Amino acid sequence: MTAHSEQGDSSAERTDHHRIAGLALAPVMNRLGYTTEVEVDISFQRQIVDLIAVRRTQVVEQKLPPIYWQVFDELNEHNLISFKSYSESFNGQALEEFYGHLTNYCKVREIHRRQVNLYAITTHYPRDLLEPLLAAGLAIEVRRGEVYDASISTLKRVRFIVCNRTDNPILGLFSTNLEQVQDAFRTLVAERDLFAEVSIYWQEILSQIEKEIRNMYTKEDFLRDHPPRTDTTFLYGWQLEEFRRQMAREVQQGIEQGIEQGIEQGIIHTLTAILNHRLGEMPSDVAKRLQACTLAQLDALVNPALDTATWEAFVVHLPAPPDSNVA
Repeated sequence: MTAHSEQGDSSAERTDHHRIAGLALAPVMNRLGYTTEVEVDISFQRQIVDLIAVRRTQVVEQKLPPIYWQVFDELNEHNLISFKSYSESFNGQALEEFYGHLTNYCKVREIHRRQVNLYAITTHYPRDLLEPLLAAGLAIEVRRGEVYDASISTLKRVRFIVCNRTDNPILGLFSTNLEQVQDAFRTLVAERDLFAEVSIYWQEILSQIEKEIRNMYTKEDFLRDHPPRTDTTFLYGWQLEEFRRQMAREVQQGIEQGIEQGIEQGIIHTLTAILNHRLGEMPSDVAKRLQACTLAQLDALVNPALDTATWEAFVVHLPAPPDSNVA
């Protein structure tokens, strides 16, 4: 979501989190009538925009509840989305880079900047950047504590959305507030088709939160930077095991209510979209073998779908097809 530069192995885990955030948000944009691309390189030197959403020409009937899209207000024909996770800060340098990516994107796509919206999605409230802009009248608070618009002189407006303060169920998954993540998860489960597509990234989201907390902070460091408050509960690294168990129980309850089949079809739909985009039209025999996979087998195919470069390489990861000669 924030345009970011790859800086070697030290940024590998954060890059994974950027990709997961983009993939989790993509199903919402698809339902709003936009084609999406995750981690798009739009420059001669490798500079990555976390997610772009481009309006499709075909009119899409709006069925998603407003809670999933209202933080974006009026989406444009083209939308660049930048993401800053737990261990990152959206500061002045990040804002300068984002404007640079806007310029590159307009040149590459041969479009005018009025056709593009900029969205900065950040886990934390970017205090050092926004407070001076708010004081100078160069930014406004659109939704209390959650959404801000920064308009600096003639520069393109940037909308800031704070994951730690939003009620958007997708973005809430990237909060550090334990209760907020739980609420976001439960809201998402109720939207069954969307949940089926996003749920395949759930364990990866938790894993990335855990990695970033453990890499960036000791317990003492974290408590110093984020003192406990009576009105919130933070997602400490040492809380994750109980959190996983609680969420696993809720997932199991959902499966017992008939969601499992929807999850399987959602994963198949997502895998098909990823593979068709990367490798071309899916061979019919591969499609049949995907339909025969269990939920666990489908889950194990996500990373190969994202990484393999040919159908032959992907097929190696598929479970062996049933023996058609067996009576």
